[in-house]
Amino acid sequence: MSNFWLLEYQTNIKIEDYNVDSVAFSIDTPRNGELFSNHMVEIAGWVVSLHEGFSVKSLVFIIGDRGFYEVTEFFPRPDVRKAIHATEDKVVELTCGFLASVPAYLTNEQSPLLLMAVVSDGVEEYSIDLCKLIFNSSRKELIGKLDFTPVVVTSTGRSGSTILCRALTRHPAAAVSNVLDNPGEMRFIEHFLMNCLIQTGQCPSTDLNKGSLYSSLEYLERPPFLAPSLFKKAEDSRLKGYICHTYPKVYQEGQFRLLANYFEACYTSEDKPAPTHLVEKSWDPIGIYLGHLMIEGFKEIILIRNFSDYLSSRIKFLKKIHQTDSLENEIELYALRIANFVRSIKSRGNCALVIRFEDLVSGDELVIGRILDFVGLENNPDILKSISSVILERDTVFEQHVTQDEQLDSAEKDLVGRIIDKFSAKFGVLGLPVE
Repeated sequence: MSNFWLLEYQTNIKIEDYNVDSVAFSIDTPRNGELFSNHMVEIAGWVVSLHEGFSVKSLVFIIGDRGFYEVTEFFPRPDVRKAIHATEDKVVELTCGFLASVPAYLTNEQSPLLLMAVVSDGVEEYSIDLCKLIFNSSRKELIGKLDFTPVVVTSTGRSGSTILCRALTRHPAAAVSNVLDNPGEMRFIEHFLMNCLIQTGQCPSTDLNKGSLYSSLEYLERPPFLAPSLFKKAEDSRLKGYICHTYPKVYQEGQFRLLANYFEACYTSEDKPAPTHLVEKSWDPIGIYLGHLMIEGFKEIILIRNFSDYLSSRIKFLKKIHQTDSLENEIELYALRIANFVRSIKSRGNCALVIRFEDLVSGDELVIGRILDFVGLENNPDILKSISSVILERDTVFEQHVTQDEQLDSAEKDLVGRIIDKFSAKFGVLGLPVE
């Protein structure tokens, strides 16, 4: 059983009464009073020690009586010198920026999120309470239910989930939507719901690989609209009414409600048995909670590639868009995001299955069997052999991903090596190779 919830939060930040002569800090995002709908909220800012000989060793995020998250790696924030009015002769540690993703849904008035700095002089450590954050749930509305458990495939890149989803089409009981896009939070939800409609025959099929489901405009600038051609044969006139909206929130809420209701009806009718539905999602460290919508009760297959490939791919992307002025800082920040994502996987329990990407693409039938058992699909030698044969049909998409490191120059390879060394302990928490 899966429930679809529409939630909204509001940020409430209370600065603690601390010694402003010893520490300076600022939270850039989220702003106080800001409304948002992501269940994992990203907190970004900076913190510096103002006493000579002291430094900030870590930031600890505490919910209730337990430490939830600790930041020990900081990145450069040269703008801080001006923010704290420091002169050139005053020694200030400018590697002080922090970034953390925390679960908004765990906080309330009785159990706020406490941000605490740990400062050290090299001998003793001192704790300083900086602020409390509460993410008030201003809205929670159930908009749909499913009588089966959806399965999401999360991969390090497009090729991993593409290979697995394509292979699973050989299984007689799996309904698979293969979405070759990089949806992000809102786009993923739209794809997830709409593709399930397409699979049930409620909407005509479309070429998902060419992005015909919605426009390429960012939804914050203008809401993505579903291609009118998609609904030419749709009998329900309500669908046509939701094609063009001009205000994102109205559009999103309306579409979620409509599609979730359709989603439920399609799979719970007597003449349509409830299959296991898989949908591809490109890698993104957003965890289980996705966009405005919280899908309560689904399984996730996570394909982890070696981490040097993650970083190499990022370098290649930044070079492509000509953003290499602060390449090392960008890559270190990206590595921090990956490390946080890896850490979050540990807490998912039996709702997530972690598979080494290289084991999957080898066509290992033991690995394929684990996936089928986890999803709840029939597992027999003929099915394993059929799926394995599809996986071994490697294409140019896969080859483009496995050769990332070969496209870097020596300096870029050295950068990847340094970042891997710095984060190897965090990357390796799952017991998977980092290179």
